[in-house]
Amino acid sequence: MKEVVILAKGKSRTQCQFDCEIWGVSNVWESFKDDPRFRVDKIFYFDNDPLTRDTWVPWVKENLKVPVVSCHEWADEPFPFDEIAAKPWAKPPCRAEPFYSNSLCYMIAYAVYLGYDKISLYGCDMVWGSEYVLEKGGMEHWIGVAQGRGIEVYIPPGGHLCLSLSGEVYGKEDENGKGMYQSVKTIVCEPA
Repeated sequence: MKEVVILAKGKSRTQCQFDCEIWGVSNVWESFKDDPRFRVDKIFYFDNDPLTRDTWVPWVKENLKVPVVSCHEWADEPFPFDEIAAKPWAKPPCRAEPFYSNSLCYMIAYAVYLGYDKISLYGCDMVWGSEYVLEKGGMEHWIGVAQGRGIEVYIPPGGHLCLSLSGEVYGKEDENGKGMYQSVKTIVCEPA
């Protein structure tokens, strides 16, 4: 079985067994400073800000000695944006471009494109603030794309991917007749 772990900085990262190929996002190594098990086979960056480009990328190349995957010219391994965008499964209905809400979405799309059989998402918890509001939908979209293509996706306990805000299934009642209907407050995202 061709398996990859997508590793981020959320709390569920501690459950990673490091027993297959590991793709890290951004500066994930900072969350594992005292963990001797830590290793990655690739690091993914999609930001092109000075901190990423001038500090983190050179540090990764010198210290971790693994390829950096990105859409930017400084990548060791260029992300195949156009090739993936050309796939019929890459774009949501009625959209001209794939739906990437964060770097982790690119990573899932790349694993689908490369034909992995299993994708495990450690530390990709989507629990707080902008992660939950702005990025969770893209993650869930790509999880659905992967599953729809027959790829097994493992989400460890502790995160909010593929869960409602309350963790309950909408419209389903428990043995006491209680269910989630309109009990969750609406989250409003105001423009900056």
